[in-house]
Amino acid sequence: MGEADDLTVLREGAEWAPAVALAALHEREVQVCYAAGHPLVVVLMDGAVYALDGRCPHWGATFVDSPLRGNAVRCPLHGFRYDVRSGAATWPEGWPPIATYATRVDDGVVYVQTRWRREGVVGGHHQPGRPA
Repeated sequence: MGEADDLTVLREGAEWAPAVALAALHEREVQVCYAAGHPLVVVLMDGAVYALDGRCPHWGATFVDSPLRGNAVRCPLHGFRYDVRSGAATWPEGWPPIATYATRVDDGVVYVQTRWRREGVVGGHHQPGRPA
């Protein structure tokens, strides 16, 4: 999964890319993966699947080995924190948010809307078992 040419069109012309198997996600654990060659963080939290950029916008560090602190991932370089549900910076205050992406689950695979390829698409999340 996650090859640059592995885009899937699922509905209304939106581009979706497979990111990770739903079975690989564990509640409140950060999963770093790639969708269409783009680094992402995917988190299963309270039954919902969230996806956000896999690199801190401050200096570009990855969130590998970044456990959740509350509802936020923490950058290993300088401690910047981002809420996985909204992308909002929780520390430092006033810092711009990180990009989030819509997710959906289809046949046990988490797909992420490839907004970085198409401007103007709003991010969101998917709750498994509910219509996307």
